Amino acid sequence: MKYWQVIAYMIFGGLTTLINLLLFNYLYIWKHMTGYQVATFMAWLVSVIFAYVTNKLYVFHAHSCTKKQMIGEIFSFLF
Repeated sequence: MKYWQVIAYMIFGGLTTLINLLLFNYLYIWKHMTGYQVATFMAWLVSVIFAYVTNKLYVFHAHSCTKKQMIGEIFSFLF
């Protein structure tokens, strides 16, 4: 499919947002985490890791050859 990357990027972006919102609500409202900042950080961290993995594997079909290269990619993605 010609536009698969764009469609996959949008789908996984939406799923990333959904994971962030659901996890935040679960941690803050249902688990009563003290302070919304902790729940926000945890939800952000999990959703960013999900976005990195799905974009790398399913959207761009990229594969790191070395551990150093993968760490560089993760650092670039996070910051």
